[in-house]
Amino acid sequence: MPSNGYLHIGYNAVYLAVLAVVLVAGREWLLEHDARLRAEQFSADAKQMIADWKSSQQQRTVQAAQQTAVIRKQQQATKTPQQAAENLVKLLDLPKAIEVTPVTIPAGNMLLPVEDVAPLYNAAAEGKVCAVQLAACTANLEDEKRISGKLEDENKKWQTAAGHHGFFGKLWGGTKKVGIVVVAIAAGYLAGHH
Repeated sequence: MPSNGYLHIGYNAVYLAVLAVVLVAGREWLLEHDARLRAEQFSADAKQMIADWKSSQQQRTVQAAQQTAVIRKQQQATKTPQQAAENLVKLLDLPKAIEVTPVTIPAGNMLLPVEDVAPLYNAAAEGKVCAVQLAACTANLEDEKRISGKLEDENKKWQTAAGHHGFFGKLWGGTKKVGIVVVAIAAGYLAGHH
């Protein structure tokens, strides 16, 4: 039968072990709780970021459609070479007006056949439409790359922070460590008093 001294030491060891387990469990629960709150906040931020991105993408799409509609409307309204020449200057922001005239060409100028003015204007209008649409697509792509990069970086951070074991795996690992320390201390104490 064990003496009261050893029984008292045994109770104290069990008490310390239970206290250590409770402390480890509380700490792990708080860490898990904080990580969950940060994850929820990140999720809300990510949803807002995606909503903002979708909104800006829709705005760019609408703006591109409006600009394209103006160019297409002007393109359809252009019937004569004179109109095509005037609209070509506006479309391309040319510094000098194109004259459609059968006169002699002064030095430093170029002759543009009347038959070529309308096709040239149509090609320039199509090019302008493509440029507008490409600018909108490029801006959308840059936003998507930025957002997906942020989301991927945050996801990696959370995976690293969470580890692979979760709350109970961390709790069990911490409990094993505390148990080993308590057993080692009790064994050392008992070996010293035996």
